[in-house]
Amino acid sequence: MKQLENIVESVRQNRFKIERRQQEEKHKRDGLNIQLSELVDKARQYAKVTKDFQEVRKKTLLLRLFILQYKFLFYFRLSKKTNLF
Repeated sequence: MKQLENIVESVRQNRFKIERRQQEEKHKRDGLNIQLSELVDKARQYAKVTKDFQEVRKKTLLLRLFILQYKFLFYFRLSKKTNLF
């Protein structure tokens, strides 16, 4: 009878340990899911900021080109008036 009680107690302890480990793993998984979600959000924000930056950079380059063309035309017309060419 004592042997059977020892076996039952051993099974209970093992079950408790397994359930505790299962809970720990569940908490760990939940934490990792939260971390993953935060990283995915950051990746989305990074992609949006990068896209916005590229658009602003493109506009800036086009504006610089326009200014260069304007300066060239202005100096070309000015030089024609003053006969520099």
